[in-house]
Amino acid sequence: MVNTRLGQWLNLLVCLLVLLKAESIPVGITYVPSAVPKGAVCLDGSPPAYHFSEGFGAGINNWLVHFEGGGWCNNVTTCLARKSTRLGSSKQMVKEIAFSGMLSNKQKFNPDFYNWNRIKVRYCDGASFTGDVEAVNPAILSGCSAGGLTSILHCDRFRSLLPLRTKVKCLSDAGYFINAKDVSGAQHIEKFYSEVVATHGSAKTLPPSCTSRLSPGLCFFPQNVAPQIQTPMFFVNAAYDSWQIKNILAPGVADPHGTWHSCKIDVKKCSPVQLKTMQDFRLQFLSAISGLNASPSKGLFVDSCYAHCQTEMQETWLRDDSPVLGRTTIAKAVGDWFYDRSPFKKIDCPYPCNPTCHNRIFDPNHNEHLEVVNGLKAVIVMVATQITYAVMNILYKLAVVDGMDLRILVAYRLLFASTVMLPVALFFEWKSWQKLDWIILFQAFLCGLLGSDLSVGQRGWGGARRVWGADLQTRKPWKKEFFLDRDIASEVYLPGVDAIAAFVSFNDEPPFAPHVKLIYALSTIKELEKLLAVPSKIKVCLDGSPPAYHFSEGFASGINSWLVHLEGGGWCNNVTTCLDRKKTRRGSSKKMAKEVEFSGMLSNEQEFNPDFYNWNRIKVRYCDGASFTGDVEAVDPATNLHFRGARVWLAIIEDLLTKGMKNAENAILSGCSAGGLASIMHCDRFRSLLPLSSRVKCLSDAGYFINAKDVSGAQHIENFYSEVVATHDSAKNLPPSCTSRLGPGLCFFPQYVAPQIQTPIFFVNSAYDSWQINNILAPGVADPHGTWHSCKDDIKNCSPFQLEIIQDFRLQFVSAISGLSDSPSKGLFVDSCYVHCQTELQETWFSDDSPELGQTTIAKAVGDWFYDRSSFKKIDCPYPCNPTCHNMSIHSLPM
Repeated sequence: MVNTRLGQWLNLLVCLLVLLKAESIPVGITYVPSAVPKGAVCLDGSPPAYHFSEGFGAGINNWLVHFEGGGWCNNVTTCLARKSTRLGSSKQMVKEIAFSGMLSNKQKFNPDFYNWNRIKVRYCDGASFTGDVEAVNPAILSGCSAGGLTSILHCDRFRSLLPLRTKVKCLSDAGYFINAKDVSGAQHIEKFYSEVVATHGSAKTLPPSCTSRLSPGLCFFPQNVAPQIQTPMFFVNAAYDSWQIKNILAPGVADPHGTWHSCKIDVKKCSPVQLKTMQDFRLQFLSAISGLNASPSKGLFVDSCYAHCQTEMQETWLRDDSPVLGRTTIAKAVGDWFYDRSPFKKIDCPYPCNPTCHNRIFDPNHNEHLEVVNGLKAVIVMVATQITYAVMNILYKLAVVDGMDLRILVAYRLLFASTVMLPVALFFEWKSWQKLDWIILFQAFLCGLLGSDLSVGQRGWGGARRVWGADLQTRKPWKKEFFLDRDIASEVYLPGVDAIAAFVSFNDEPPFAPHVKLIYALSTIKELEKLLAVPSKIKVCLDGSPPAYHFSEGFASGINSWLVHLEGGGWCNNVTTCLDRKKTRRGSSKKMAKEVEFSGMLSNEQEFNPDFYNWNRIKVRYCDGASFTGDVEAVDPATNLHFRGARVWLAIIEDLLTKGMKNAENAILSGCSAGGLASIMHCDRFRSLLPLSSRVKCLSDAGYFINAKDVSGAQHIENFYSEVVATHDSAKNLPPSCTSRLGPGLCFFPQYVAPQIQTPIFFVNSAYDSWQINNILAPGVADPHGTWHSCKDDIKNCSPFQLEIIQDFRLQFVSAISGLSDSPSKGLFVDSCYVHCQTELQETWFSDDSPELGQTTIAKAVGDWFYDRSSFKKIDCPYPCNPTCHNMSIHSLPM
């Protein structure tokens, strides 16, 4: 009994140590025979394969597809030889590999991509996936060596197969092979590539931007393709790439006497003449790649190491002694570039200037099984432990048979383990262990409990997670699932010549727009509590919760440009309606969603938001009920209502100023609906808070509410606005240029305020605004029998009589806004669509079928106006003249 319990505890200890130490995890295999009929097969007809490690946490919707390298075959003879190896047959591939470097699932070793869905595509066609292939579907297309060349040749095609809203970039590692003469003066590599292209029929899949100018063989060289690539791309390469030195500069056919053999094996053994030749080769390489410096979307990490492929290996990707350029590792350079934190284009000084280099040997006799053994270290250790444990049991029994006291035997064993193994482990392993978390502890417990069963100890019960026979065509890659082991990677076979095409048949797409987290203007509730003793400083929502906004940081050229967008959502005009409102997200930040999607004018995709995509974009949540104008000092304890909208607006602007908006070069205050009204009311004040050197403008979307009678002849909206202003004590925060002439209630209408605004402002509005038709022209109180109900839901249902009334309303709207046409600083986009708010929705802001005036979309009109490329003031013809309209139905909102 003692021996059994001791064995379990020892198992537990051993498993725990192994799990803490292991850096890479081998992966299982899954077959998908359903793809065979498509003809997507390797050289020998076997199905192609890849290894798939699922993403988790924040990376659940991010995808990295990495193409394996392995040279090429240029004729039938070399392809026949290749098809009997793992580079031509999936039958010869090892069933498990380890993910490390850029594919690692450890944040410590791969901080920017560790939790992504990571795929390694096995290479088995011999032509860098150009033999009549189709497409692939993640967020990054990367590759090493021949796979790096693949990522170059397929980059734009890869981009075209994904939704335009998806952020897509490419990376080539050691794939920038140059067209250079060998040491004998022959064009060996040029001839070789021409044969590869001819053998595989690759010409039709090479970029047309190159093949329209050059022969197909030359279009296999990145230097003739890369400058035309439109998709952002990063190049990691050594100027002394060991494969290129060995096979382009000094191939065996150019060195019959083997004078270069020692030099190619170890660069330190090169003679001065050979080093001079290599330095000349470096200059050719730099000449071939330096033209990419002019492109802002491209990145370069060109070191002076004698290496080949640096993103796959942990020691060259991210370690304490990894190669650096300007004190920056490859991992950081790529991460900063991908996330637009900063560009990176650096070319190293000549060899041997860089002491951080890992100069490697390119050995043709390299045995891939050594890699497998390295990846199975954890398994080997546990097997050895079990064997040792079995031997110890035998020795136990022999000792007991000889009469030794079992208690003494156990004591000796424990003492030996403690006095010898523990100090050794602490000395050699302490700083390299993983963080001990609950998952590791649980895995170790299961491992020890079940006697170091390999499927459990090695993968943390990962075997239960394998999806046997699963096809990516039926997977739901965007669905988040929980598994005990977060990094199991199955090798999935996808049959067919169209090897890449098989990877894109996902049923679901990534989200249309990025989710942006909620930020509280008061960082903590404690901060709020501290202010309770100073009522004048409290800037809160209706219910007393802190105001909030969503912030998506700018990047690249937009780092100092700011777009502050105010959310809409109606108003509350008395204590009763405000009490109802404070229980919702319109009156309490406690009820707000923690993440929202940014699209339209707030999108971070250039294709959908060409002028503002890389700005700092902020969406201010609306929680006061008076378009950010309320300012009542006293709080009735019976209702606990806080009318502090103006203070909320100022608090958020001040918070943004501290985050960098004080240095803004460009700034826009925009808003939709009640937020559009707020952008009008606060426009000049916003201008006054920013530097005079800043270009500051405003935009109101669907915020131009007019003072018109309803269908019963009553002044419903005028009375309503007067009650809003009185309840929230908004008069003091309305423009004095209006309140000095008119009653405060009237100064809540833009038509009485807008003409006096000094700051440039653009108005996007429909003359048939659906909210105004519902709530100003035909509110429920003016239509007790519901005769307008069907018409308001869908303008196509309106009777001729109702349409006539709506056309009269349009004339009033045009009359109220047309006076702004005389101001050169103001812009107008007034369409005839039955809609409300058009800048927040992608389909109305900027897409193929967006509404247009004069063949100009809202996005283009606003962009041209803001950047002073051209002015824009257009008012559409009457409904239903505009075929580009997106007419939407909207139900009446509570007033």
